[in-house]
Amino acid sequence: MNDRAFLPPLPRRSSPEQLRARLERRARQEPDLLAGIERAGGVLVDASERPGHRIVTFLRPVCDPAESALVLIGTLTHLLRERLDHFLLDRAHVRGVAVHAAAFELPSRFRGTVSLLIQPALDLTIGADRERWRAVYGRTVPLSRAVEVIRAVEGGRATVLALPDAPETFPAGSEATGAARRTAPEPGDLPRVPAATVHRASIRSAALGVEMSVWAAAPHPAYGAPVGVLICADGDRLQHEYPVLPGLDALHASGRIAPTLVIGYAPVRPADRPLVLGMHDRLSEFLLEELLPWAGARVPVPAEAHRRAVAGASLGGLAAADLVRRIPDQIANAAVQSASFWWPIDHPTEPAGLQLRLWSAAAPGLAGRIRIFHEVGDTEGDMVVSNREFRDILRGAGIEHRAREYTGGHDFACWRVGLLDAIQFFFPAE
Repeated sequence: MNDRAFLPPLPRRSSPEQLRARLERRARQEPDLLAGIERAGGVLVDASERPGHRIVTFLRPVCDPAESALVLIGTLTHLLRERLDHFLLDRAHVRGVAVHAAAFELPSRFRGTVSLLIQPALDLTIGADRERWRAVYGRTVPLSRAVEVIRAVEGGRATVLALPDAPETFPAGSEATGAARRTAPEPGDLPRVPAATVHRASIRSAALGVEMSVWAAAPHPAYGAPVGVLICADGDRLQHEYPVLPGLDALHASGRIAPTLVIGYAPVRPADRPLVLGMHDRLSEFLLEELLPWAGARVPVPAEAHRRAVAGASLGGLAAADLVRRIPDQIANAAVQSASFWWPIDHPTEPAGLQLRLWSAAAPGLAGRIRIFHEVGDTEGDMVVSNREFRDILRGAGIEHRAREYTGGHDFACWRVGLLDAIQFFFPAE
């Protein structure tokens, strides 16, 4: 993927004078400003003169005079990592306390995983080397521990940041989100509701040739037997890093969805993920002959294709698109999130963009047989282009679908919301 071909613009940054004035004004309004910021998630959010935007101030006390602080604003900083100077926090003082601080103008609908890198002698050229940059995510710290904190795959910590207008639901009958407000609260704020029963195991897949971690979350008996099932790639991340089950419980409790079974799967060894996902020609065999029978021994699993859905993001999104194209008579629904349609690349027999070409040929025959929930973030570089092409294929073939471009990046903080929206699309309350 060539990120340069579709880079997002650098977010506007407040001048040091504007930043100091904003901090002084807020300090007069709130005696213990630092404590208030910690409670608010490590940020100050103020109105902007630009419609649809907010001024977001990141603030953290200085612990060591030699340290520097860099804010990583999800995919935005990742794609613009050759301009890390723009994301370096300034030094300021709030009531005599030295702080790292910077303010950026961000879309008011922004949602993403945001973190800080704090260390002495910070090398601002680190983003030019992919391996050195990837290692950064093993050292990040969250903006605040008062809101949801996640642990990155690499080992660092981050905060899930959602600005006030970040949508939570998908408007029925629309191809783009409007000013939708949340209907399901964040996992840390959820009310006590009857929880799903979760079954977990590790199974050796004969089809894939690797050990797989699997789980099945059955709706509480109070809601009835499952009438739909959603099978999710990257189930490990949806269970531990970005928990999706509290949101599922809330949707059941609200009566917005029919009783839905959610199944997650992932290779035990993270290094096996590229081997399992993407366009593995035996992934369907694993799902139909190994995973669903394992789940079916523990909870009723709907058998009809229209009551079954697959879901995935990135390589998992590519896998979901591939699966529903291959086996529409067994699984007729797919949540395709930020799919890696560029995969495989530099393969001797499968050139880049193969999946889109296969879809172009197959799509007319799939109309009336499948449904697609599709989304991509507006700061995802070239992935926006290829995912728009997929959307256009669906439109042109008359395939029933819901498609959107959300304000955010290549980020499970966004995809988790999309999964809950997909369930509402596929399995609404009957």
